[in-house]
Amino acid sequence: MSAGNSRILEEGNGKCKSIVQMPTGAGKSILLSLLAVASVKLRDEGWLKEGEEGGERDLILVLSPLDRIKLQLYEKLTIGGGYGLIIKGRRRRILSLPGKPAFITCFVTREKGRDGREVGRMIRDARVHEFCEDTVTEVLYRELTRVRINEPRVLLLCPYTLGTELRNRRLTSLRERIRTILKKRLLALMVDEIHHLYSPRNKLGKLVQELAEAAPIAIGFSATPLRESFQLIGASLGDFLLGYPLYSEDLMKEAAKRVGKGEEDPVLIPGLKVVFYRTTHVLEEKLRGRELWQRWCSKRVEKYLEVLLKEFRKFFGVSLRSKAKILVLAPNIREAEVWYKLLKDRFKEVKVFVAHSELKSAQKTIEEFIESDSGVLVAVDMVKLGFDDPNLDALVIARPMRSPVAYVQARGRVLRWPTQDCPKRCLLYTSPSPRDLSTSRMPSSA
Repeated sequence: MSAGNSRILEEGNGKCKSIVQMPTGAGKSILLSLLAVASVKLRDEGWLKEGEEGGERDLILVLSPLDRIKLQLYEKLTIGGGYGLIIKGRRRRILSLPGKPAFITCFVTREKGRDGREVGRMIRDARVHEFCEDTVTEVLYRELTRVRINEPRVLLLCPYTLGTELRNRRLTSLRERIRTILKKRLLALMVDEIHHLYSPRNKLGKLVQELAEAAPIAIGFSATPLRESFQLIGASLGDFLLGYPLYSEDLMKEAAKRVGKGEEDPVLIPGLKVVFYRTTHVLEEKLRGRELWQRWCSKRVEKYLEVLLKEFRKFFGVSLRSKAKILVLAPNIREAEVWYKLLKDRFKEVKVFVAHSELKSAQKTIEEFIESDSGVLVAVDMVKLGFDDPNLDALVIARPMRSPVAYVQARGRVLRWPTQDCPKRCLLYTSPSPRDLSTSRMPSSA
């Protein structure tokens, strides 16, 4: 936070455009909340550039790709802003914090209404919960145009909420007005997981780039920022807010020094056991089509499971039947179902969960796994972002990883310091090719 303040005060131009590279689990949501508070304080002290036509800059826009990430940010922002909401499952507890709130936090999302239609939902300042039959666009426009009494606001949105790909002309017109309002009143733009917006050349990327240009403060957050991430936010390549990128390796070394000294628990675990295993299966039967795929897939998953059990027993000294939590990343839905069936048949006493895009209750299943004290979760792409379970014992990457960014993001699932038991972690990468093993250099920033 002090780095951002210093940048604005030293340069004297009332602007700050930069990237924060932090590994997953390192306290990004807390830092983002503190930067939001600092932005409001700098505005009140007159250090930031005024809005267009002398307009007041009173909006902090936080863009995040998933609702579950927005909820994590919402909790920290309400506390940082001065309202003190704590969310535990479906329970909400409001703390009484001293002083005037720095800002009001507005969480904008969409959900299924009673008739099955998607409707807008607004949660404002931890106290007011609005459920209406309007669309997200209408809810957001109403919030931006309501009477203001000099109260800064944080808007938590999915980036796609600002897009223009709508068939309804009225809603398209409202979105254009929303973008105009934002450009005039933006105090700060903060983009979480900015590497997911990839290119400033597509429509959504261009919009984010325009908002970043309009705001005095624009900061992108990612464990794996790309070259395009700096372009989107308007920062020079390699311009990190902290002065340098923060890697998981640094925090793991710090953890090794702090463990056992009676200090506060570290952010990440001290070390990670990594096992690479390359499969080579030959089917003697003369099979074709779907039958060939099913037989080959089952054989491969059985071999993966055999390796998992062996490594798990060797590393942890316990069997899968013990209280263990394992996340399996499958390459596709059909193979995820093969994993699920095999685990259910083989281990009757183990809780097995499966989550993918074809299951309506997938998100609920993920939450049940996080709340459980043991079990195996098989997923495809639904845990790439926003999956936060510090008590995972092992991650099985049972799929090829073509991108270093994807590998780093996946690996970050098993680096967080646990809230219970022993902080040992195991990562089993089951399908690297010989080329992956010999020539790939995986970044260590997750």
